[in-house]
Amino acid sequence: MCRLYADKGERDQKYVEISAKFLLTREQMEIVDREVRKHREWQRKHGYDVTGGEYTEKDLIRYAVNRYIEELRKEEQEKMRRTEEMREELHMMPEQFRELYRLGRWSAAAQTYEHAVTISGFLEMEQEERDRLLREFDPAQVEDAYRKAGWTEDETRNAV
Repeated sequence: MCRLYADKGERDQKYVEISAKFLLTREQMEIVDREVRKHREWQRKHGYDVTGGEYTEKDLIRYAVNRYIEELRKEEQEKMRRTEEMREELHMMPEQFRELYRLGRWSAAAQTYEHAVTISGFLEMEQEERDRLLREFDPAQVEDAYRKAGWTEDETRNAV
């Protein structure tokens, strides 16, 4: 865990300079070195003076770290997008359950309810939101689907 301390309102500024000491594994250091070399090569191709004082090793390492942070940011955004897609799918499950029940596809209907319970737990939904979602399933139809699908009472089912 890392704590950042800023003096004199620096937290409100766009950029805050911090000094940090990183302990990197050999593999991580190789990744940073590779990124620095790629950036230095790009600079050479575009006419920058990489031997003079214009770009220091510190600048190149900063570039590599920023690039890594950008990759983490993209990964986090992708994770959030997938979570939102799962939430949207989850909120369609009561309607899917009703349709499968209407068609007499008891196992598929029961499985849809099971997925809703499992996914809502996996997404760590607020209890109130989860309860609201599960109330959209008709309990009598859920029990009927379980019975007609031949799903017997057991510890796993009772836990749901």
